Amino acid sequence: MTEQKCQPCQTQPVPWRDLEAKAVELRHLERCVGLLERRLPYLRGRADHTEHIADSLARILGFGEQHMVVLRLAARFHDLGLLGIPDTILHAPRELSPDERQVVEGHVRMGGHLLDVAFYDYPEVLEMVWFHHERPDGTGPLKLEGEQVPPLARVLSVAGAIEAMTNSRPHREALTRGQIVKELRRCAGSQYDADIVDLACQNLKRLLGGIRSGQTTVNAPPLEDVAPPPQVATR
Repeated sequence: MTEQKCQPCQTQPVPWRDLEAKAVELRHLERCVGLLERRLPYLRGRADHTEHIADSLARILGFGEQHMVVLRLAARFHDLGLLGIPDTILHAPRELSPDERQVVEGHVRMGGHLLDVAFYDYPEVLEMVWFHHERPDGTGPLKLEGEQVPPLARVLSVAGAIEAMTNSRPHREALTRGQIVKELRRCAGSQYDADIVDLACQNLKRLLGGIRSGQTTVNAPPLEDVAPPPQVATR
């Protein structure tokens, strides 16, 4: 993990009007989201919640509006590759074995191929889908490390983890806010970008504002309780 701060990427803005041409593809992908949520009830609402957390976290980090379009798209659809993972693994009421984890990691490749058809002209979206499980320590599926992982993919990685921890899974109950902070800090610098984790922990109430955590809806705090945006370093 380098000491360089996470910073907004230098991609060109994506005009909102471009999405009008994606109406058919987006409807099909939303149906896939619905299919995934019916198959895995514990994922109900995950697309909406991850989109909200990723958007909020990116804004705190200083990303501009031009990046929000591609980030929200990736956040909504990045887990669709789970449709190709066997139920015996996804419903396992225990911690997965290393071999099973490797199978689950294959959802990144499946999702990338699925979305390549819809977003062939949105490389930033595909980039986030392919790289959202890469890790700063280089032990992710594609073995990228540190700054090799695109900034928005690092944001999505943390956002997806936070959302997952707020809800129960077959092998565990939902985590409390305190437990989420502890787990994020434990994995900072190895599994997740340390700078993004730091800001996420400081602003966790804001990120979870209005999102149902387990059986409890978490309300957003007053703005004065939210940590200020970081100073974004330049390359």
